[in-house]
Amino acid sequence: PGPDSVSLTEAALLARSYQFIPVDEPMDKEFFYILGMNVDKVGNASSWVFGIRHNNATYLLTYDKAGWENIRWNGTFPERELEINRTVPLDRVFQDNQDLLVQAALPVRQVELIDTSYYISLSNKTTSRSYTFDAVTGALIQSHEE
Repeated sequence: PGPDSVSLTEAALLARSYQFIPVDEPMDKEFFYILGMNVDKVGNASSWVFGIRHNNATYLLTYDKAGWENIRWNGTFPERELEINRTVPLDRVFQDNQDLLVQAALPVRQVELIDTSYYISLSNKTTSRSYTFDAVTGALIQSHEE
């Protein structure tokens, strides 16, 4: 079993080393999509979902406190592969934007990494706010409130 929450950086490292069965297959994976759910005020999530391509097949590779699960997926991913090593660490985006992203009244947080953008949503039963950050620079691109 894994910890209750983990950073995107740590989860991505673990995902890169995740071994498919049979074990003799190459470990190469291409990452196209990342989703973090129940994200805390420092950017750690209770679960991460990685949209990956491995050996010409697509999978949703999920990680939470129960460990890893891979699900063969027939859906489509964004065209462009994620360059995770070029992104600003998510915890730094949260640290640099505490005033926007850490709001007691909006405790539910979700993060998506698509192409070169972080999409961060905060919500409660009556209000939601969403923010788009450039994942390479960490700069705020857009905000929206409902």
